[in-house]
Amino acid sequence: MTDVRSAFAAKLPTPPDRDDEAITRQAIIREAGLSVDDPETIANRHHPIPAGMDPVRLLKDYDTSRTTGRKVRCSACAHQQQHNRGFVAEMPDGRPALIGINCGERHFGDGEWARMHVDLRREQDTVYYEARVLPALNQITAAYDRAVALKGAIKSYEAAWRGLKTSLPALFKLLETACKNDGFMDRYVTRQIPTIGGDGKPTTKDQIDTVRFGKVPEPWAFGARSVVFDLDNAISTLRTSKLKFEGTADTKSRRAAFADLARGRRMVEDVAKQVRAYASH
Repeated sequence: MTDVRSAFAAKLPTPPDRDDEAITRQAIIREAGLSVDDPETIANRHHPIPAGMDPVRLLKDYDTSRTTGRKVRCSACAHQQQHNRGFVAEMPDGRPALIGINCGERHFGDGEWARMHVDLRREQDTVYYEARVLPALNQITAAYDRAVALKGAIKSYEAAWRGLKTSLPALFKLLETACKNDGFMDRYVTRQIPTIGGDGKPTTKDQIDTVRFGKVPEPWAFGARSVVFDLDNAISTLRTSKLKFEGTADTKSRRAAFADLARGRRMVEDVAKQVRAYASH
């Protein structure tokens, strides 16, 4: 069983925290400089934007309803409309400007504004993927590969247990009984001890003593259900997690994918515990 033990010698990756994935995503994007909590702290801004000057690209986004709580004034519209959600745009001279999300569409055209918005979103998705999703996919691969590698060894052990019941039924029964007794293997010895009979005369009587001569290690494993069944469930759960990560990128799907990853890893670790119990017999 050395190979099976060594298959789990390396510590599995730590599962991700059960946090709100939307908050985690925002923190990653902010750290990468693609979002800002307080856009009014940005220096050397155009306010207002000179007539005829259009933004070159969107540098970062902001939503002050979740940060400072203050509305900011749009630099693109004549009335300097106040807003919470918007973008820090780079202007042709390199200086930034704050543009509300609705004002941008209204003043700079849906097509060009939408293109810049998509470009920024793609940058944000990339840093989030590299920081959060790619490590998760690596965790899935590591756990999945270990789980698949164990399947043959587990089948071999389970076949041996089934064969024991057929070839050595008495031993199997003894082990089965022991495992229901916290693993203790007992035998019963009858001996005669002196006593006084009903007529007041010395006599003897039989006394049955329990002699404990061994213990089955990890007795819970002996009567456990098929580990191959649990392993197949773990593999299926990890596969589902991978498909979710590689599918849609919305935060709800990401949360579900991380939950599947954590559950799949726990299932694999439970299987590893069962295999180690097998190896101890």
